[in-house]
Amino acid sequence: MTQCNTNFLAPTGFQLDIPGFTSVGFQCVSANIPGLTMGGPTQATPLNDFQLSGDKLSYETLTVRFLVDEDCNNYSLIHNWMVGIT
Repeated sequence: MTQCNTNFLAPTGFQLDIPGFTSVGFQCVSANIPGLTMGGPTQATPLNDFQLSGDKLSYETLTVRFLVDEDCNNYSLIHNWMVGIT
C-alpha cells in the first residue's frame, strides 16, 4: 500500500508510480519526455553526403523532479537503489 501525503495546495503536481517502488509515493512537479535519436554513418558522394540508416538508438536524459516527503522516505529509497546498483 502506497503512503501518500498529498498536497492539494499545489495543483500543478502529479503522482508518479514506479513499479518496484510501491512503498512510497512520488509527488512530481516536472518531468520531461527524453529525446530519441538513431545515429548512422554518412555516405560521402561527389555531389552531396547522405545519411545511412543506423542500428542503435540513443536516448537523452530523463529528468524527473519530485517533492521529498517530510520523512525523506522517497529520497532514501531512490538513494539506496542507486547505491545498490553501482
